[in-house]
Amino acid sequence: ETLPSRGGHQYTDTILTESSCTTQGVKKFTCSVCQDSYTEKFDHPIYTATEIYDMYLNSVGEITVYNKNGQALSLGTGFVYSADGKIITNYHVIEDGYSAEITLGGKTYKIQKVLAYDKNIDLAVLKINATGLPAVKLCKANHKVGEKVYAFGSSQGLTATFSDGMITTSCREVEGVKHVQHDAPISSGNSGGPLINNYGEVIGVNTWTLLDSQNLNFAILVSEFDNLNY
Repeated sequence: ETLPSRGGHQYTDTILTESSCTTQGVKKFTCSVCQDSYTEKFDHPIYTATEIYDMYLNSVGEITVYNKNGQALSLGTGFVYSADGKIITNYHVIEDGYSAEITLGGKTYKIQKVLAYDKNIDLAVLKINATGLPAVKLCKANHKVGEKVYAFGSSQGLTATFSDGMITTSCREVEGVKHVQHDAPISSGNSGGPLINNYGEVIGVNTWTLLDSQNLNFAILVSEFDNLNY
């Protein structure tokens, strides 16, 4: 980006270090006239709800699971973990399936294989035949009660449903698995979908809710990804 001239200098800035929810980024400003340069730190941007929805629209998809007769068994959500076609979802979304597919950005992909899964953590990493996908950013930082969060998924089969809320318990361990508890409305079909902070980063995977309660919802913290065996 070329910045306006200041004192005879014409500066262009480049990002040396990306910012995140935990660290400031670093930009280098270089004058195209005399090559004078300096660096500045910058904070990670906070996004509006509309910006986050647009950011994730092509990174979150609807997963349909089939039996060996081609009949639909279940429906859930998954999101792009890496640009080369790795998809994160809940293990229970695919548990009884014979085959599955995911629709991303209006295009449907067959699930080629399961790269990793853990029934106890309730996570799975799937692989589709695609490249150049818009992968999400992850945040493994400690989260605070009251922080804004957004849920994205196929609630009751309603594709690309978006809701908001806040963190109500930053880390709750249930059966040995760490979750973030929140009150962003989720329903059946949201399983496997991302829980997103207002920096546009995924902090958890929406997994379950207490049905006889009012928005006591739980997402597996992304730090649990490190416990998956490929």
